[in-house]
Amino acid sequence: MVQKTNPANTGGFVSIELFSGEKKDFDDHNYSRVLKLVGELKQEFIRCCFFLNANGVKVVSSDSLLLAQSPEVNFLINFLIFLSDWDHMISRAAVVNYLFQKPDNTGIDIHRIYDEALSPSGFVALPRLEGFEIDPANFRGMSLYDTCEELIRIFGLHLKSPLYMQFLLDEVLKFSTGKNPAISGFLEYWEQKKSKLSVVLPLSPDAVQIMTIHKSKGLEFPVVIYAFADDDISRLTRKSTWVELNDPDLEELEVTLLKIDKKLEKTRYSDIYTTEFSKTKLDLLNLVYVAFTRASERLYVIGVNHPKTRRTEISYWFIVRLS
Repeated sequence: MVQKTNPANTGGFVSIELFSGEKKDFDDHNYSRVLKLVGELKQEFIRCCFFLNANGVKVVSSDSLLLAQSPEVNFLINFLIFLSDWDHMISRAAVVNYLFQKPDNTGIDIHRIYDEALSPSGFVALPRLEGFEIDPANFRGMSLYDTCEELIRIFGLHLKSPLYMQFLLDEVLKFSTGKNPAISGFLEYWEQKKSKLSVVLPLSPDAVQIMTIHKSKGLEFPVVIYAFADDDISRLTRKSTWVELNDPDLEELEVTLLKIDKKLEKTRYSDIYTTEFSKTKLDLLNLVYVAFTRASERLYVIGVNHPKTRRTEISYWFIVRLS
């Protein structure tokens, strides 16, 4: 089977890069290469999804712009949980983690910090170590919206994630017009809605769109960067399946959950592994086809090339074709 092409359609550019370093460094390599590639295309770009937007690059991605992906939003939510329930240990630990687990806090005894956070009074005193003056008593009688605004001001959250803070406050304001505008009511609302609440950005020509290959089906873009091209056919789509044993030695166990891996090839369940391997291979081929046919002008592919590259990895076939 050969794809039909138009001889008159000349031009375009395809780049396939194969990373030859350690596999553990592959992710960081992708981030830096994507940054450089987008920079060459005259767009400011930093680390995927959320990090891009937080550093000033317009990113259109329904998954990456979730409010719950923002460390500042999660910090604010956890502080609200504390104000609602002083005995909530997990929220206190999350607040401490945000305030003190930083690379530049080398002189901080983090174990002592967590010990201090075990008591509500000790926890309240901890923000002062980072220069934040806060007294929970001042929040008594405040509305939910005013409480959020004050916490944002005290901890400077608007300086770190202005867009996320703006959209969170919009949600708080919208919720506050309801029947139960208390902190506890909002926290229940947040738990129900946090997987859907997101920053809404208009689609614009200078925005970087980040999406899965599946979501890109049927779409076309001038430039496509296919990063993390290290898929492996041996990573089966389905990891396990239910089977009927029909084993006379195990009459009471009629069915069992069977792990699908290469070891099944030498058992009576080999057809299960063979079928799943074939399905995974076909899925991966379709995925690569979609990734390679979205760009109208430029396509950049970032794969791997190291001594342990296996025949089941798509990067292996890049190497074979380019040799």
